[in-house]
Parts: sequence; C-alpha cells; structure tokens
Amino acid sequence: MKESIHISIIEFCKYNYIKKSFVQDLADNHLIKLLYIEKQPHIHCEELPKLEKMVRLHQDLNVNLEGIDVIQQLLQKMSQLQDEVLMLRRKLDRFDEF
Repeated sequence: MKESIHISIIEFCKYNYIKKSFVQDLADNHLIKLLYIEKQPHIHCEELPKLEKMVRLHQDLNVNLEGIDVIQQLLQKMSQLQDEVLMLRRKLDRFDEF
C-alpha cells in the first residue's frame, strides 16, 4: 500500500511567499484539491506542480483566478489533443506499412 505524501498549505505559503487565502480560493474554484489533516489544509504531492504553476501565473504574470481557470482548461484540452494526434499518427503508421 502506497503512503500518501502531502504538504501543509501553511508551509507551502511560507516558502512561496503567498497568502493562504489564494490557495483556498484555488480550492474553492475547484482548481486544486485540498485534504484536511487535523483540521489543517494540505495538498497531495502529485498536485504540487499544478499548484506551483498557478502560483507563478498569479505572481509573475498577474493572472487572476478566472484567467488561471481558463489557462488550466486550455492546457488540459491541448494535452488531450496532443494525445489524440499521437494515437492517430500511430494508426497511420500502421497503415503506411502495408
């Protein structure tokens, strides 16, 4: 059984110099998933790169929550389309062999 690795939002915010309310707003808008351990918010380590990307968008580019949501949706759609193109190329390569 895998052990769940998570990071305290309080520690994350201290390290990244951001307000806890920003992370809570991301969670409230369903952009990240928080889990609560002893009534303290934590984030799973697999969600950390996603959260870090959102923090950079907000801090470096001054993108608001709505903008971050749109960017996340576009990136997800782009990833799906790239997967589909890869699958179609593989199918096409099989037909080219004949």
